[in-house]
Amino acid sequence: MDRRMFFALWPDLETRATLGGEDKTLFGGSGGKQVPPDEFHLTVRYLGPIAEDMLPDLLDLGARAARATAASVIELDSVEWWKEAEVLVRVARTTPEALLRLDEALVIGLKAVGLATDLRPLKLHLTLVRKVRPHPLGTGPATPLAWPADSLSLIASPGKTARYEVLAQWPFGAAPVG
Repeated sequence: MDRRMFFALWPDLETRATLGGEDKTLFGGSGGKQVPPDEFHLTVRYLGPIAEDMLPDLLDLGARAARATAASVIELDSVEWWKEAEVLVRVARTTPEALLRLDEALVIGLKAVGLATDLRPLKLHLTLVRKVRPHPLGTGPATPLAWPADSLSLIASPGKTARYEVLAQWPFGAAPVG
């Protein structure tokens, strides 16, 4: 059975608690359904429905890509409303170079194992509220929230549920830059 999968940055408990404690009054009146903190993640590369027989290739790719990546910190410093997706998101206006290289390695590796992927540029974002009606409050620059990026995860989301399963997680192995 095919499951939707993606490579992501999965937060540790401390980061999850910090992000979950954000002042929700910023988004009051936006409607929609707030995302629970246990579902917080930053998607690096969405894969779509994947056959189970591809899992060994994805596990190998994730491990190799993580080993070659340096840890960094992402600053989620803006709030945007994405009309088509009907979501309110925290966005990193700049992406650490190490994570841009990680995304490039994933794209190359996915192509090598025969998986096509969307080639949109990496835009790290944290979904805060789903099914948001038009013109939400609280968009624009925001007090930065730090997200330590020190590991890569392969995530599955079976069916239409939003319950995510961490299939594997690999610590970044390269020395930090700077």
